[in-house]
Amino acid sequence: MSFPEGIPKSKRATGESGASRESPGSPRDSGAIVALKEMTHLPVCADPSHPAGRRDLVELLALAAVAAGATMLEIEVHNDPDRALSDAEQQITPDRFRSLSRNARDLFQLLHSTSAAPF
Repeated sequence: MSFPEGIPKSKRATGESGASRESPGSPRDSGAIVALKEMTHLPVCADPSHPAGRRDLVELLALAAVAAGATMLEIEVHNDPDRALSDAEQQITPDRFRSLSRNARDLFQLLHSTSAAPF
């Protein structure tokens, strides 16, 4: 992977934006996140909003991305999603974002806990 010169290593990341929006709600390619984690030492950012295509699927795809190894999420948030000037159908409210953030953080901590018991 190459980056423009002048970007410090501490500021670099790589991302995965999921499947095409031609079929909104189709499962994102979580395998791409796993592959990126194996290919690079960089944090992996996932965008669950675009492949979801619908706000009711954003949290599910975000949590799937965290479970696959994403360490950052890019999520579209708007106070009044139906009035957003772009991508209105996939934007979530600030309240839903706060809930999603808590759930994603809890899942991340569970997955990276040394005391987590196996099934």
